[in-house]
Amino acid sequence: MPNFYSILNLCSAVIGLLIIIILLTKQRHDVQQKFWLVLFVVSLTYNAFLIFLLKSTYVLEYPHFYKTGSPFTYLIPISFFLYAKSVLSKTKTISSYYFLLLIVPFLHTVELIPFYLKSAAYKANHLKNIFTVNDGLVFSSEGWLTTDVHFYFQFLIGIILCAVISITLYKEIKKDFTPQLKWLSAITVFLFLFFSSCTAALLMNTQRNTIHDFGSFVLGITLLSIFINLFLSPEILYGRTFKTIPIEKPESLNQGLLLSPNDVAHHTKAIEAFYKNETHFLSPEFRLQDLANHTGIAKNVLSYVVNKAYQKNFNQLLNEKRIEVALEKLQQGEWQNLSINGIANMVGFQSRTTFNKAFKEKTGKTPSAFTKQAH
Repeated sequence: MPNFYSILNLCSAVIGLLIIIILLTKQRHDVQQKFWLVLFVVSLTYNAFLIFLLKSTYVLEYPHFYKTGSPFTYLIPISFFLYAKSVLSKTKTISSYYFLLLIVPFLHTVELIPFYLKSAAYKANHLKNIFTVNDGLVFSSEGWLTTDVHFYFQFLIGIILCAVISITLYKEIKKDFTPQLKWLSAITVFLFLFFSSCTAALLMNTQRNTIHDFGSFVLGITLLSIFINLFLSPEILYGRTFKTIPIEKPESLNQGLLLSPNDVAHHTKAIEAFYKNETHFLSPEFRLQDLANHTGIAKNVLSYVVNKAYQKNFNQLLNEKRIEVALEKLQQGEWQNLSINGIANMVGFQSRTTFNKAFKEKTGKTPSAFTKQAH
């Protein structure tokens, strides 16, 4: 029958499912970040659902679900770590070495295959025996290692990866504490506290059927905290911010708008950080509203700041930033084999004429002359 722990985790699972739907249908971040964030939320949600089945004993009716969540427990810290790395990476690519972490849940899945292939009757009988023993869910054995050993590994991996993320976050926060960094910091704290408290519970084992109850409670509270925090962070959940922008005629959009020099400098810093760390502006469809969404600056304020700080309009600044990317790639020798049209397309120009004009304004040379000189 459902109890407090099962209801708590069922609520978490329902909210998690809603978030997964939003992430899959509405989220606008790049594919890599979206994939790891979805995998992180799926891992959390599936664990919450399985704890509901275990604590309500409904798992006896659906025994094939038992132990299917254990590999996902490994994936919780690993997927969050890879998501954080994809957000914090300056190159927008994650080192291939980090993907070796995925070997751990894979090997655990392989370990459990013989158990997964057992009949429903065998698993139901196994579960009945577990439920008659104090903390049987913690000290059961279905693979090469007992469950408590896997818990130690899972929590230790979580603590280590959260510590690594914290170090990187600390360095980035000193530069600019963006909404995305705030969310990453909050979730890192939630996860670190969860893994630490569960490790402490295992170390202080009293054999009084309390370890799994404690872990279920802490996981439920952690999931609710993470999911509620995610709902309060539209920049993460939807990949954009929601600002109330006054409806004005284009020609009077910035009329009467006054910002202090400090405000202009602050917004300029956010704009520069976006162009430095993101690649969305290389899409041909990128517009002023998209920049407003990513920086969290109202569209009219953004237009004013671009004019004031850069002495350019948005399109001129956009073209300049795209040309800077093209120059960097050419100087590094990455795009030497591309045609002029190919380079233009790579940085978001749909017209070769516009690309040539913007390139010459930036460098004083045509793209053809620049590439010949580079060779």
